Amino acid sequence: MQILYEAMAAAHRGDADAAAAAGLRIGTDISVDGQAGMYVWYLLRYQVAEMLGHTPSADDLHQIAGRCYPAFSIVVRGDSRLLENTLRTAFALATAQEHVTGGKLVLFGALAVGVLMDNPETELAAIRPHLAAWWQRNIEHFRAQGAFEDRSQACRKGSVMTTKEHGRDSPSSAQSITARGLDDVRWEILREAILSAHRGDAVGALSASHSLAHGNPADGQPTACIWWLLRHRLYQLLGRQPTRGDITQIAEYAEQRRFGEIVNDASLLQDVMLTAWKLAPLDQEVKGDKFMTAGVAALGVLLREPSADLEAVRPELTAWWLENQDIYRPKTVPANRFLKRRFRTSH
Repeated sequence: MQILYEAMAAAHRGDADAAAAAGLRIGTDISVDGQAGMYVWYLLRYQVAEMLGHTPSADDLHQIAGRCYPAFSIVVRGDSRLLENTLRTAFALATAQEHVTGGKLVLFGALAVGVLMDNPETELAAIRPHLAAWWQRNIEHFRAQGAFEDRSQACRKGSVMTTKEHGRDSPSSAQSITARGLDDVRWEILREAILSAHRGDAVGALSASHSLAHGNPADGQPTACIWWLLRHRLYQLLGRQPTRGDITQIAEYAEQRRFGEIVNDASLLQDVMLTAWKLAPLDQEVKGDKFMTAGVAALGVLLREPSADLEAVRPELTAWWLENQDIYRPKTVPANRFLKRRFRTSH
């Protein structure tokens, strides 16, 4: 696929901006749970086996990751174990904690292939016939597993990675929201999106944001969480409800440069905060997927210790969601009235 090739080529030449752009296209233009994921899985395994001449052991993957991580880290900011975990996942050697799934595996796997190859253009052309033959041999198996229908499964036992951890189309997802308040899986993706934004990892933040925006069930929970967290953080900073002037001042003092590393238009930092407090003029309101991406980036900038801060507020956010989920309007930013009581009683 052309988008996957662009990601691989960007990683090979160390072009972080192009890798981020390719990552965004992967998130918006292709399914991360179907054919693209299978292709990346195959290419990773093929390339590593080609390099070694045999099926790798965990130690082999550790050594490869150590040699290649400096180049990989140019296009992906994150823990040094990320590359090794991606390789381990492709060869079914990852523990549950190390497992890389869904959109992350597609993106990080494609970038890893680009780093591992000496010449992506010629090597991919040579691999293409093998990939096509493998695909034809296994296509009925993939179809039988529903890879082209509900996209909730991927290949197993050396064929395709599983993405059920993301909760997409899972019957238990809606039940878990009612039983536990916030869906654990989507909370973890939201947390990772904000942490990625905090450290300036555009690829990670955009990939996780897209996964939240287009995952199932479509109950509006991720957008509501971001909306609530933005309001909570601004109230926390000021000790009161903000005015337009307050938000303008916060945006000026906040690290707009870091926000701009995730979202091209730095002015959206102010606009998304104004939108969360219903203070934005109509032409400045931030909506839809843009609200989610800008909201994640804003929280990454505004929170000093995102991991600890998010865990601290989760019980309060959970209580609010349980109280309001029945009247919450899916896929929209809720009206102020839904949080009016919460801010009056809690602050």
